[in-house]
Amino acid sequence: MITRKRLAVRLSPSTDLRAQLLTVADLGLGGVVLEAVGELAPKELSQTGRREIRSLLRSGDLEIEAIALPMRRSIAEVDQWEDRLQRLKSALTLAYELGARVVMAAPGVPTADEKRNSLYFSHLKQLGNLAEHVGVILACEAGLESADSLTKAIRESGHPSLAVSLDPGRLVLSGQNLVQVASEAHDLIQQVYATDPEFMGLGTGSQGRSVNWDSTMDLLEEIGYRDRLTIWPDSSLDLARSVSEMGRRLNATPRFA
Repeated sequence: MITRKRLAVRLSPSTDLRAQLLTVADLGLGGVVLEAVGELAPKELSQTGRREIRSLLRSGDLEIEAIALPMRRSIAEVDQWEDRLQRLKSALTLAYELGARVVMAAPGVPTADEKRNSLYFSHLKQLGNLAEHVGVILACEAGLESADSLTKAIRESGHPSLAVSLDPGRLVLSGQNLVQVASEAHDLIQQVYATDPEFMGLGTGSQGRSVNWDSTMDLLEEIGYRDRLTIWPDSSLDLARSVSEMGRRLNATPRFA
């Protein structure tokens, strides 16, 4: 059974944070995912701002499920790597200071190029070491790339501070086998999204593809995942309506009107 407190929502960096937190609290959800960009970019967020966020979370009985750091390029690319590494380090530190135990980022996946692969695994180890030093887990997102390839890379690295983020909606959209991916990554899964290409959050609209949430919940139970599911609405949609609709699809209790 999914309760509202077992749901989180990834908030939009382009919309007022306070208003979004109030909406999520009013809906009775348990957590939020914040993106470390814009006004929440670590270099922009003062200590006063960080205290205010913690205060808003307490007043709404909310937890930070994770901090997300969008990454546009694979970690196999050496260009501006030190700058990108510093951004991630700042996001890891921000997560720790705000009480989040997870940071999410998309490192890309290994390729057939030997030189790029060497860089990929070297940089992946650096990321794991940074997360371990700060005291958080780095959950790696595959996006529309091969989730199996990402899982194999994380497993090959053997780093205890690296984990996997599972996104059923994107797996279905890209034609990947959700059961296979979840089964292969079962012990590495740190975070799971509640996304659906038929409904929201993927910028695609209905393409005749949707997630079977009854079987997906059975699958998550089977592999032992009992943490929160994170709704990720499209920023162009009304937050309350989006969360309510996804909550109905998940049969969350108390039921959404």
